[in-house]
Amino acid sequence: MVAGVLGQAGQQAAQLFTVRRPERVEDRGLLLVGEAGRVGEWVPVLGAAAAAGLVVYFACAVQTHLLARDYGFQFGLAIFLLVMNAGVLTALVSRTA
Repeated sequence: MVAGVLGQAGQQAAQLFTVRRPERVEDRGLLLVGEAGRVGEWVPVLGAAAAAGLVVYFACAVQTHLLARDYGFQFGLAIFLLVMNAGVLTALVSRTA
């Protein structure tokens, strides 16, 4: 009985992790969602505004970590993301100028 339950659980887990090709309708939906995420490329001002917002957000995160004297992993992650977003903002501004 235990083997039957474990076997059934294994089959259900295998079905959960089986990669299936999406239907054609879902393909269009995924394409639309993917393209909607690239609006910043179509409208450079919108992409620059989003990048500027993220730079301000992560600058505040770094300041908060400094004030709390929290120099752990998340502090390094905040610095990394601040630098990455500043680089993206710089690239966007230099491309549109």
